[in-house]
Amino acid sequence: MTEVIEKIKRLTPKPEEFHFLPPTSWGHNLVTGATIFSVSNGESIDSARKLIDGVPYSTWHSNSYDPLPVVVVDLGREVTFNRIVIFNRNTDARGTAGGNNATSLLRISTSLANPSNPDTLGTFPLTGPNAVCFKVKGSGQVCTFLDDPRPNIISARPTKARFLQISFLKAFWGDEALEEWKTSIALSEIMLFYAKDNAE
Repeated sequence: MTEVIEKIKRLTPKPEEFHFLPPTSWGHNLVTGATIFSVSNGESIDSARKLIDGVPYSTWHSNSYDPLPVVVVDLGREVTFNRIVIFNRNTDARGTAGGNNATSLLRISTSLANPSNPDTLGTFPLTGPNAVCFKVKGSGQVCTFLDDPRPNIISARPTKARFLQISFLKAFWGDEALEEWKTSIALSEIMLFYAKDNAE
């Protein structure tokens, strides 16, 4: 068992592996300097700042899974973006059958002036942690999840926005997960870029 634990530690990505270097033509991360405008009832603005702190390893998780949370980001000025970069770690798991709380589906909406009446940009599935199992001599196997240090990169139509609404729709909880196991939904970082070399 000790050997398996050590193997999991070796395979677990280190914080410094979670990074993204955009192509030069993408410019800088347009979320830099943004603030959290609002969160849905029961959530914490202070905690939600992890979504935009520029540290892909730091991970926000909601205070519950039901109701599903919404976070509104104030970008601080009008920006135009066509790329969304998302890091997606988990903070709670219930074995490979039970799943984990990394986000599997989210909706992104935007507005220029009125954050309470945004336009839907799209609903996006995300990749998340990888399920792995290791055999234990005489004791079956140990299964867990390993976070993927690579970000999800989403191409979007060129969009102007001052406010970004993130609606968390589903986590990677498994079909066999009991309702009481579904503690929360998690996401690590969201970045926005404008790719000039592939703009519409």
